[in-house]
Amino acid sequence: MARLGAILSRARATAAMALMFGALASPATAQLHDGDLYAVYFRADFCGNCRVLDPELAAARAASRDLPVRHLTLDLDAPAEDYDAVMFAMLDRGLADLYNAYLGLTGVVFLIAPDTGLPVDCLTRQDNADRIVLRLEHALGVVRSQGPQAREPVIGSTCPAPMRALPQGRVYGE
Repeated sequence: MARLGAILSRARATAAMALMFGALASPATAQLHDGDLYAVYFRADFCGNCRVLDPELAAARAASRDLPVRHLTLDLDAPAEDYDAVMFAMLDRGLADLYNAYLGLTGVVFLIAPDTGLPVDCLTRQDNADRIVLRLEHALGVVRSQGPQAREPVIGSTCPAPMRALPQGRVYGE
């Protein structure tokens, strides 16, 4: 029975990847829709940066419950069902490019503008809980005060460069 569960889990993951890469054959047109800001955290148990960031992020979440931030954690060590649920939530919100550009990177939280799907800031192990709350508030201010045309993505400044190119030679953030 456990073997059957493992086979089904692998089949689900394979189908999800095929769906995701099929959806990325052309530029994503979906927009984020149910929050003013997304905080997308790529983490894993083996990640030293995550061990530093996890408690700070948990404290910041508790201190900022009133902020309209939707937190999505893609945990590489999560059970297949939990991982799949977050992956599909990202796809539903137009975050397939983020997923594909950074899958495998851990220890970073991308603060994503809902209108563009691009990062306005990133959080790392260098941020304590108080600084995380301040950066969430600042990112919300940026998202609310500027239209997508006036806002430049911050890839390469506070956020790392993408780890891989997207289908058809597209580059995340351009």
